[in-house]
Amino acid sequence: HNPDGLDWALPRLPAGSYTVVASILRDKDVDGMLERLARVGVRLIATTSSNARALPAGELAARAARWFRDVEAVDDPGAAVERARQDPPVLVTGSLYLLADLAAREELCVE
Repeated sequence: HNPDGLDWALPRLPAGSYTVVASILRDKDVDGMLERLARVGVRLIATTSSNARALPAGELAARAARWFRDVEAVDDPGAAVERARQDPPVLVTGSLYLLADLAAREELCVE
């Protein structure tokens, strides 16, 4: 949601190199968030939540290339998660709107 939130949450994650799936709103500190997310993984799949303020996946991916070794843009959030599942562990973050979009899709629920 913001750099301060990531500063709190990321140290509490289990150790690992995550594939990060993220959608970030354009009025947030995008670069600050990306820099922090790169601390827990080298791969980012940028996507776009349904919120009108969300950065397009391609724009987010272009900005993320500064910090991540492997960056990909997948517009559809569900498809982004499916792509990320090919390279676990997966961290989905960046916007509560993204999480709401994914929660509405039952086929993405983990059993």
